[in-house]
This record gives sequence, structure tokens and C-alpha cells, in this order.
Amino acid sequence: MPFFPQLESGSLAQYPVVVRHKTRTIVNESIDNWRFLFADDRARQCEWDLELRGLTGRETSRIADLFEESEGSLFNFSFLDPAGNLLSYSEDLSHAAWLKGAGLLLSGGVSDLWGTTRATRMVNGGQIVQSVEQTLAVPGSYTYCFSGYFRGSAAGKVRLGWRSGTDSLWQESEIGPAWRRIYSTGGGLGEGSSTTFGIELPAGASIDVVGLQVEGQREPSAYQKTTGSGGVYQRARFKDDSLVITCEGVDNYTVKVSITAPDGLET
Repeated sequence: MPFFPQLESGSLAQYPVVVRHKTRTIVNESIDNWRFLFADDRARQCEWDLELRGLTGRETSRIADLFEESEGSLFNFSFLDPAGNLLSYSEDLSHAAWLKGAGLLLSGGVSDLWGTTRATRMVNGGQIVQSVEQTLAVPGSYTYCFSGYFRGSAAGKVRLGWRSGTDSLWQESEIGPAWRRIYSTGGGLGEGSSTTFGIELPAGASIDVVGLQVEGQREPSAYQKTTGSGGVYQRARFKDDSLVITCEGVDNYTVKVSITAPDGLET
């Protein structure tokens, strides 16, 4: 499955990004004047309008090549939501989307920095490093930012990172009793079509975590909770059968493109 290309700046889009969520309601009127309304989940769509400016010829060619390969709006490709959290079930680490180490104990309902109880306590009861991780169908070669809010009962360290194929990228950060947002950023881990994002906890350590987020860019943005599938759309298509490319100067192009995908049906 081809992917919509990431820009050389390490981002997936440029602001402003226009995102629309479309829903449909089925109305059934009976002979005795009753009206029955049903949400038609199969018709939910998400659309993005992107205007990409200052692109090089190489960046423009990658988009044009994908458009040709997709035959306009005919065939699917994978699209990473530039305005969303790529992780699934970002606050439910007990869900099957997350793989936990055998010696790692998780307990939910922990107080968080927003005055609610959405955080999870992670306790490594084993003798070696334990991890919790999630694998996404995203290219290893892209730039990502993996972030979250962390605190510990005492000063300690935690590692955030990801791996794709035989390559990996990990960054270690200090945590303490106060909530702190930490993140790992980077990319270029080869041409694999899946990437595993994880948190590594030293033996005997205990931390609280909330607000985990993966984005296809270099820096973290405002946290967005996901209660189901994240922002990886594997059945995206170009909305139109024409691609608008304008040459603004030497090796300077503007590309306008609209993309549509089923919303919430990826799992």
C-alpha cells in the first residue's frame, strides 16, 4: 500500500489545514407517521484540503507520482492525519492494541494533570527493563514525534522511542514527582511499512503516564485523545481526478489537493 509522502521539512501538511468530518443519518418513516432515525456509520467520511506551498520539484514529483499510481480517485493509499494522534486507544493501555511486557503491572484511574483520573500507573515488577508498545502501519522512513505526560514518585528516567525493521531510535528523559511532557523525535529508520512505538521502564521503577501521542512531524502539538482507531487512514483516496500544481518560480511549486477516507472504520 503506497503512502502519501511526507514533506522534506518533516511535516505532513502546512497550515491552514481544513478537516471535515461527514456523517449521515438514515430516516425511516412508517405508515402510521413514526420516524425512526439511525446513524449510518458506514457512511462516515473524513476529508482534508491541503495547500502545500514552496515545494521542491522532488516533493512535487512524489505527490504527482502517487496521483498517477492511484489513477486519480480510483485506488486507495495510506494517509497519516496531519491534525490527529496516530495512536489507537491513547489512554487505554490495557487494550489489545498495546503490547505489555510480562513483568509490567498497569493500573488505570490515576489522577492526572487535568484534574481527572485518566492516567495509568506503570510498575515494573520484573528484574529487567519492561516496555509497553503499539505497532502502527506507518513508514519507518518518516519523521515522528512521540510524546506523553509523565511523573514518578521519585526522580528517575524513562525511555521513549520506536523501531522499524532492524533500526531503532530511543531517547531517555528525566522525570520527577511533577507532571512533565517529554517527547522523542526523529526519523529515517529505513523503508519498512510498519513502526512500533514504545515506552521502556527500568527494573523496579514506577511511573504515571497520560496523554500519549504520535504525530508525523518534528514537534508535539496539543494532545488529542483517541478512544478507538487513531489517525492512520489506510483507505484514503484523492477526492478529485485532477491535481492542481502551480509553478511559482525556480524549483518552487504549490500543490492543492483534497483527500477523503472512511472515518472510524480502520480497526
